Amino acid sequence: ELAMAREVVPWVAIGYVFWALYNSAQIPLLLAKRTLPLVGINALALAFSVALNLFLIPRFGTVGAAATTLITFGALSASV
Repeated sequence: ELAMAREVVPWVAIGYVFWALYNSAQIPLLLAKRTLPLVGINALALAFSVALNLFLIPRFGTVGAAATTLITFGALSASV
């Protein structure tokens, strides 16, 4: 439904801006072959995302899932 898309797309789109920043920020680690820290960062992001989804989806539905995308990718981009 178009109305639902209007609510969700901005959250997801901004989240993917953060995802792109995260991917760009890890280039030096990839070039230096120092990727081990990324394992821990991504494991923490996974746990954070699952917990946030469990909290937000029952309260806000699809908007909660979209907000989780933005928040998780924002945390990832801040971590590198």
